[in-house]
Amino acid sequence: MPEPLSCAGSIDSRELRLSRAMVFAIEQINNSTELLPGIKLGYEIYDSCSSVSVAVHVAFQLSGGLDPVFNTGDKCSQSGMVMAVVGESGSTPSISMSRIFGPFNIPQVSHFATCACLSDKQQYPSSSEQSQVINSRLTRWPSW
Repeated sequence: MPEPLSCAGSIDSRELRLSRAMVFAIEQINNSTELLPGIKLGYEIYDSCSSVSVAVHVAFQLSGGLDPVFNTGDKCSQSGMVMAVVGESGSTPSISMSRIFGPFNIPQVSHFATCACLSDKQQYPSSSEQSQVINSRLTRWPSW
């Protein structure tokens, strides 16, 4: 079995802030009785170290249900399946990850992926519509 990939160097403070904002939003949703009643959202955060190979490694683990952290009984006892992925922030790793998640129908939202190629509906059928779907779902809640 290959050695797990690891990062070296400093943490990207922008990515850390975005991760904290996502955690805050998920906790607000989970603690609300009005936003998604009866549904609890879960999350796992991974640092790709701005490396395509690390991002792809994690994508393979998550899409195949092989991630030992994700599948522990106390984290996501309702489901061991990944329902969606937020990230990677860049276009190149996002494209690589989407090719892995696509056959498993796992949607991926990439917050800073700006490559015009992601609008190609032949290669990325859901990428061009992601923001519209997310926006339409979020705007249904009056306080957002």
